[in-house]
Amino acid sequence: MTVVEPAPKIINRRNGPLATQKTSSEASGSNGRSSFPVTTPRLPDLPEYTWQEVARHNTPASCWVYIGTKVYDITPWLDRHPGGRQVLLLAAGRDCTDLFISYHPFTELPGKMLAKFCVGQVRTTEFPQFQPDSGFYAEVRAQVGAFFRDRKMDPKDPIPGFQRLAVMLLCAALSFALLIYGDKGALPWYVRAAGAVVFGFFQAIVLLHVMHDASHTAIGSAAKGWQWIGKFCMDWFAGASLNSWHNQHILGHHVYTNVMGIDPDLPVAATGDIRRVCLHQRWSPVYRFQYVYLSILYGLLALKFRLQDITDTVFKLKTEQAHRHTGRQTDRQTNR
Repeated sequence: MTVVEPAPKIINRRNGPLATQKTSSEASGSNGRSSFPVTTPRLPDLPEYTWQEVARHNTPASCWVYIGTKVYDITPWLDRHPGGRQVLLLAAGRDCTDLFISYHPFTELPGKMLAKFCVGQVRTTEFPQFQPDSGFYAEVRAQVGAFFRDRKMDPKDPIPGFQRLAVMLLCAALSFALLIYGDKGALPWYVRAAGAVVFGFFQAIVLLHVMHDASHTAIGSAAKGWQWIGKFCMDWFAGASLNSWHNQHILGHHVYTNVMGIDPDLPVAATGDIRRVCLHQRWSPVYRFQYVYLSILYGLLALKFRLQDITDTVFKLKTEQAHRHTGRQTDRQTNR
C-alpha cells in the first residue's frame, strides 16, 4: 500500500511558516473555525474584512471572493464569466488565490480585469496559504501554452473525450446486457459475475476520465457542455453527486493536496481510520495487513461516499475541511 509523503509546507504568505496540522483549537475565529491573521502592512484606503465576513457573501445576490489579500465583489461578473456562473458560485465566499491561478493558466487577462471589482482586503484567512510561485510554475505554464499554440491545438478539444466516452459506454452497455440476458438462465453465474465486474470497471473509468475532465472545465469551451457531461456521468450513470464532488475534489483536494485536516481525500483524524495513507496518521499494527483487507473494503467505499454525500454535504453545513458549506442557498443556486 502506497503511503503518501508528508504534506508540503504551506505558509500564510503574510505570516511566515505555519504548521500544516494547525487546528481550530490553536487558531480560532469568532465562530470557532480556524483563522490565520494577516500581519503584513494593510493597503491604504481599503476596507478590512475577516474571512468569515467574506464567507457570508456566497449567493448570486452577493458573491465575494478573496485572492491573495484583496477582496473582490464579482457579482456583476457572474453572468458574463466565459466559464459560466456555476464555477464562480462554487467558490463564492472563499479564498480563490490558487484556484484563480490554476484555472487561468494561459492568459493574464483575467488578472488585469480584477481591479475594478476590488472592494477591500482580508485581515484573516480561513486556511494557511502556499508559498508564492518562485517562477517555476509561471515558466511551466508559458511552455505548455506555447506547445499548444505552436501546434495549433486546443487544450480543451472535446473530440478525444467524446471518443473515449463512446467506447466506454459501449463496453458498459455490452456488459450490462450480459447481466440482463444471463438473468433468464441463458448464461452461467460466473459469466454474469464477470459481466458485473466489467460493468463496474467501465463505470469507474468513465468517472476517472471524462467526468473528471468535465469537472475541471477541461472538455470544450462551453460551460453548458461540461456541466451536462459531468452530470450525465456522475449523477445519472454513477448515481452520485456532482455538486458534492465539486466541493470535495475541486475546492478541497486540488487546492490542499495531502494536507491533513483540510484535504477531504485524507482521513479526518490521526486515529480511527481503517486506512493509513499519510504519515501524519498514528501507526497501528493492523495497518501491516491493509494491503490485504483494503482490496476488499475499497469496493465498499462507493456506499460510504454516497452516504457522505448526504451527511457531509447536506446536514453538516460547516466542517473543518475545505469543502465546508456556508448556506443552503448557495447549494441550491450552484445546482441549477
